[in-house]
Amino acid sequence: AETAPRERGAPRSRGAVSAGPVIALGVLPRPALGVALRAELMVHRQVLLAVEAAYLAEQRLSRAGVSAAIGLSYVAAGPCYRKEWAGGWALAGCGSLLLGALGLSVASPEPVSAGARPWVAAACGLRLAYRTGQVVIEASSSALANLKRREYLVERLEPARTELLHKEPAVGMVGSLSAGVAF
Repeated sequence: AETAPRERGAPRSRGAVSAGPVIALGVLPRPALGVALRAELMVHRQVLLAVEAAYLAEQRLSRAGVSAAIGLSYVAAGPCYRKEWAGGWALAGCGSLLLGALGLSVASPEPVSAGARPWVAAACGLRLAYRTGQVVIEASSSALANLKRREYLVERLEPARTELLHKEPAVGMVGSLSAGVAF
């Protein structure tokens, strides 16, 4: 039985789900490693909606007698424009809004304000994907702009003063490598 050829420019799949490691630069005090889960759904020929949930592990901080940890969890959503080529390769340009919680826990001294704080950023970047059968492997990189920067302060009693523990950078970068399945 012969199958009809795929219409030129038609999407090869309706979507994909993938997972893998993520690295963030300029988000936490040091480069941060974590894990991300992604899903994408084709909404029109070459336009897809991408959603991602990521967790960046807490980093321990020790500064001037301060013992603390800071970490980030976020979700991102936005559109991508994808161009597919022969051989299973595709390149996409994506934009997204990231919403999350940047958590601060301080062992000593007392924090001025501990706990999770809202974190909001906008990102744009590229995704390079290779598909063979239903398996998808993807590498991505995005520049991001922090839309609401905060300072994380601790209060010292002896001598009495407030110290800056971390200030969220204005810009950062997120990169990932993932593997998953197309549907």
